Amino acid sequence: MEQPSVAYLTADVVARTGISESYLAFLVREGIVRPLKHRNGWMNLFTEGHLTRIEWILDNRGRFRLDELRTIAGDPMSAQPAAR
Repeated sequence: MEQPSVAYLTADVVARTGISESYLAFLVREGIVRPLKHRNGWMNLFTEGHLTRIEWILDNRGRFRLDELRTIAGDPMSAQPAAR
């Protein structure tokens, strides 16, 4: 697997997407967004793909149940489900 050439720290993700740190932490904890880990083992690194997914989740916040978001997250290349 090719490593991304650019990765963002949590503060950068918050600034670029407008997501709150607590909601981002929730998405990571629930496995909906799966960031890379820095070699120090505790710092999350987010790629452009993660930012795109986060923006999509924010745009569709409240439209899907948690289990549906987990299903969507299970296949990062899956088509986004139709809106309800």
